[in-house]
Amino acid sequence: MAAYNETDGVPASADSRLLTELLWEEWGFTGTVVADYFGIGFLETLHRAAGSEAQAAHLALEAGIDVELPTLKCYGEPLVAAVRAGTVPESLVDRAARRVLLQKCELGLLDEDWEPESTRHASRRVVVQPIDSNRHRCTGRVTNSASGSGSSGKSAS
Repeated sequence: MAAYNETDGVPASADSRLLTELLWEEWGFTGTVVADYFGIGFLETLHRAAGSEAQAAHLALEAGIDVELPTLKCYGEPLVAAVRAGTVPESLVDRAARRVLLQKCELGLLDEDWEPESTRHASRRVVVQPIDSNRHRCTGRVTNSASGSGSSGKSAS
């Protein structure tokens, strides 16, 4: 996953030296580079490296970010429009799509017989237990008492 920071004034999400030259070319990384939440959008709103969401998408794709998660704020409609307008090369989208599809293929996610985990085990009964039950609290108190840490929640002064 890419980062939110800048190094020497270059945002990590727009740093092709970091994400392409170092990660892919020098270190031989073959996975997928993902931007989490605001990583790409911050190129416009925080770092001021891009003047629009489409330009932020362009910078991120060019640097080597393959996927924007969990939404498509920049890689969605703004990117589609920019590719159609010719301001973002389609080859950058192709490169990212190729990396993602290759990884999915390697993991067997594109196999004809692949099913999501939830459907494979649908016949199994899942038992949901509360995580803050009286039984758990009692166990915690007993464990704390046995370790000498106490359970009063009050600090010793």
